[in-house]
Amino acid sequence: MFSDNNQPIAQHAQTERDAKQVEQTEENIEKTTTHKTEEAVSYFLVGLFGATIISVLILLGIQKGKEMKIATYDQQIKTEVTDQLIALAPEKKQMETVLSQLDALTIALTSRVKYSSMMTDFENNTFKKSLWTNFSLSQNTISINGTADDYESAAKAAASYRNIKAVRDVKLTSATSNEESKKVDFVLSITFDSSLYKTTATKTAETSAVISPESTTQ
Repeated sequence: MFSDNNQPIAQHAQTERDAKQVEQTEENIEKTTTHKTEEAVSYFLVGLFGATIISVLILLGIQKGKEMKIATYDQQIKTEVTDQLIALAPEKKQMETVLSQLDALTIALTSRVKYSSMMTDFENNTFKKSLWTNFSLSQNTISINGTADDYESAAKAAASYRNIKAVRDVKLTSATSNEESKKVDFVLSITFDSSLYKTTATKTAETSAVISPESTTQ
């Protein structure tokens, strides 16, 4: 009879122990799960931080590589282009100087008057009964002082120069009788076109005038 009364008590005690074991197991599971979760989060954060560091280092490496390539290109350009241009600068300046001198020489030659041809024309067209005592040139004007046998010869001397193609005008500015020499002293003012005597002119051969028939007479 005593045994039957204690059986419910024993069962109740067993139930309480089972409940405590279950509760303890749940606590252990919860602690284990929490610890593993915290550990996983820690690993994840550490991994993320490591990946970020690696990414930053890679980006820095790429940037550094680009800067080194740019520096290399700059040096290559300096070596292959800039330095050569600097080296060519004196030669270019010298060439420009030579070309400038050639241009100046070309202009000078273009504007050069061949006075020997001009003098030949005036000598060939001088009236034979007249002589020069003075010959002067100022730009496109020639002044001739001369002597002739008489006034008619002085006039013919003036007219003979009109046969020169370069001559534009001839003026007999004065004619006076010289009692001592028994001659007539005269002064001529002659305007002419000097461009016809330029060495580069295509009409150089045409400047030689037809000699006046009177210039060959005695």
